[in-house]
Amino acid sequence: MARRGKLASERLKMEAAEEVGFADKVRESGWDNVTTKEIGLMV
Repeated sequence: MARRGKLASERLKMEAAEEVGFADKVRESGWDNVTTKEIGLMV
């Protein structure tokens, strides 16, 4: 059950990243290279 929740959470994060315009950066470099400013745009 926890695994399913993790997958859903990852999907939601990617949807939010797409809405604010940095999903390509996440796909190329991963979440470690996303700035706090960009994360702030998601909330």
